[in-house]
Amino acid sequence: MLTRINNSKDSLFNLLLLLVSFYPILKEALASTSLIIFIVFNILVFKDNFKKRYEEFGLKPFMVNTGFYIILLISCLFSDNIILSVKGMKSSILLLIFPFIVIYFTPKVTIKRIQLFSIGYITSNLVLIIYFFQILVKGMAIDRNHRLLEANVLDKIYYLSQYPYEFAVSKSLKHLNVIFETHQVYLSLNFLIALILAIYCFFYVKNVLAKLSFSIIGLIFITAIFYFQSNTTVLTLLVLMPSLLFLVRNKRLKLLLIVTLLVISVIGFKAGLFKIYNNKNTWGNIKLISAILDSDSEKQDVDKRFFIYKCAIFLAKQNYFLGYGAGDVQSELNNCYDENNYVVSEYRSIGSEINTHNYYLYMLLSSGFLGLGAIFYFFFKSFELAIIGKNYFYVMFLMVFVIGLLTENLLVRMMGVFPFAIINGLFYSNCRSLRDEQ
Repeated sequence: MLTRINNSKDSLFNLLLLLVSFYPILKEALASTSLIIFIVFNILVFKDNFKKRYEEFGLKPFMVNTGFYIILLISCLFSDNIILSVKGMKSSILLLIFPFIVIYFTPKVTIKRIQLFSIGYITSNLVLIIYFFQILVKGMAIDRNHRLLEANVLDKIYYLSQYPYEFAVSKSLKHLNVIFETHQVYLSLNFLIALILAIYCFFYVKNVLAKLSFSIIGLIFITAIFYFQSNTTVLTLLVLMPSLLFLVRNKRLKLLLIVTLLVISVIGFKAGLFKIYNNKNTWGNIKLISAILDSDSEKQDVDKRFFIYKCAIFLAKQNYFLGYGAGDVQSELNNCYDENNYVVSEYRSIGSEINTHNYYLYMLLSSGFLGLGAIFYFFFKSFELAIIGKNYFYVMFLMVFVIGLLTENLLVRMMGVFPFAIINGLFYSNCRSLRDEQ
């Protein structure tokens, strides 16, 4: 009887975990509700785990995972408007709650459970790709080529490949009701994570047909990442690609992977997929890097991020020990933009609500060296755990955020917070349990 009850609990846990994995295609309120149900379920059903794990682990794993966020919360006390500052942190509160649940309450996070989550997450992101393909085609058909809707799938793909994503999506937003987030950085981020999970599943499934399916899915995500043109995500993908060759031990499979990547590259060049990178976004990034290296703000059409980083670094030098408090960072940046007449937005000329576009700088401005050191410590301990446990998929996942946080404040919005908190929690718990068993 007891075994049957435990099996029912585990089955319900798996079902709720699968539900959570579909958050990319759920409305924000529904995604949050599914997570609340998951969290409450674990606290109520697996409450007996807490005492045992707390006695075994103590607070260390929790503090490693959440220390930087706790410091951010404390920094709110130094802000001028404490209540408003704390409210501003609610969008990222999952960074505190999910590690607590997965460390002290949830049943053992096995490889099969990570695979289960991966299936839902991969499916959700495939739905997003299909949706955006349809919406981009319709937008371009209305604005530019009315006969595009009558074309076959390959012709539609070729047509879209001739236009940058930002241009195509602007036509969709102009003529259609787009129901999903269109920010290329966050979409590409989720596609890259889905790619890593697809590779994870590929290595753990034994069925040849399943391996073939995950291979095709992986190629779809790679193509989508290149098309959506988030330069940081593309760079991260290029950095991670050698890791795939390292993971593959079978020489024939490794050769097949190399040939496949080369074929994709050739097809991409022939189809003109890489020509769309010759645009103001790419050249803006090149000019930004050049301006940073030369410390020259007088370069023509220098990217706005140069001025954002310049203000952020200036402010950090003034108060590097404790920072300004999480609630006052934006107002300090706005004042700097105003005082220096910096143009940092395409839509509002001066003093716009533009953040640091670098989470490390945000941590430094919010909570000083203490907060910055805490997030570095988190990544160090997580990499250590992943490498000792030989979980190179976890290493790749961490690399996505280590690089991504250099150009975006990924951990302040739901589309960045959710994958980081949930998937990191699952990988961390899995690695830790495997290490403890050895």
